[in-house]
Amino acid sequence: ANNDVGVLAIASPSGNVSFAEANGFQIGQVVGLGDFNTTTGVSAGFPNIVTFNAGGQVTQASGAAVSVTGLELLGASGDYRLTDGNNTITTIAGNTSLVQFTNNDTLDVGTVGGTTGLRTAGANGAVLSGTLITLSQDVNAGTGAVRLVASTGSVTQPGGNIIAGNLGVRAVSQITLTSANNN
Repeated sequence: ANNDVGVLAIASPSGNVSFAEANGFQIGQVVGLGDFNTTTGVSAGFPNIVTFNAGGQVTQASGAAVSVTGLELLGASGDYRLTDGNNTITTIAGNTSLVQFTNNDTLDVGTVGGTTGLRTAGANGAVLSGTLITLSQDVNAGTGAVRLVASTGSVTQPGGNIIAGNLGVRAVSQITLTSANNN
């Protein structure tokens, strides 16, 4: 894609959203003009998904939350640092360089769009934070680090495997990571 924007804000109450960017961008606020009302963050109504495909770093302005059912993060050079404490998604999946994601609700690594699980490249890794973390699909950071933080609940692994150079896990209640294929 040849899109090249500095700040992105999207509101789609009844449809999926797909945005490709040649470089990186910031999720933030776009001020109203004419028929366009001021929009902050990215939202898509239930049960819609948002797909980002970025060629650089993607960040968030404070208060510019991502609120969707499913979030798919793509791009071989995509460096996603989405750490606003008001993000609310149900399922995350991706195949990209790096992912740091903070969620204000339960978070499941699952299938979104055409992507199953969360894969990061090389020595990069994944940091996932939510009230409760469920690994329904793989988290594969190769030789990179994986960090999982459940701020009010547990970290469980009903279906996915963890592949990482090192793993750090924090949870208020139980941690159950018992797949025989963890590596």
